[in-house]
Amino acid sequence: GKSPFLRPLSLQFVRGSQFAAPWHSRRSLGDMFMGRKQPGKVVVTRGGTENVEVEENYSALERARYFGSSKLSLQRLVFVNELVDTAHEIGYEATVTQLLPIVKQLAGDAEVLVRQSLVNHFGDLAGFLIQSDPERGYQKVVDDVLPVVSLLLLEKASEVRQGAADALTTLASHLRPGERGD
Repeated sequence: GKSPFLRPLSLQFVRGSQFAAPWHSRRSLGDMFMGRKQPGKVVVTRGGTENVEVEENYSALERARYFGSSKLSLQRLVFVNELVDTAHEIGYEATVTQLLPIVKQLAGDAEVLVRQSLVNHFGDLAGFLIQSDPERGYQKVVDDVLPVVSLLLLEKASEVRQGAADALTTLASHLRPGERGD
């Protein structure tokens, strides 16, 4: 389910055109940025407290690195919400070498909302890894994704714990018998 804590964002192009996109939209912010012909910056606002200028011409990987390591929680949320789409765009190798380290770092993020959103994407991330490279992807899920989800089961915030439990259920469906603890 969708979190009641995620609020809609409004995106305003500096050159003047405006549109609003629900935060939980299946269409990623990156897709919206890439579809625009006007070069320049985009201002991302949420409740007037955080205005963030985003360079529109970043590649998917550059955008992921930028957002994933940002000091602003809103930008880290953008990374999390674009995670699986970005993985599909950049491919298996770059996902493993570039995105997974950021995912591991964000699992310990100071913001509950970032961690909560992250756990909701682990099932799709695991699916991407396994479909992209059945043997190595499966091993990445077992060695890298599963331990992160397991740690989040110990989380203080109940929303994150519940999301981790749901993610673990999803991940277990991808695991071979004997590795599920049966």
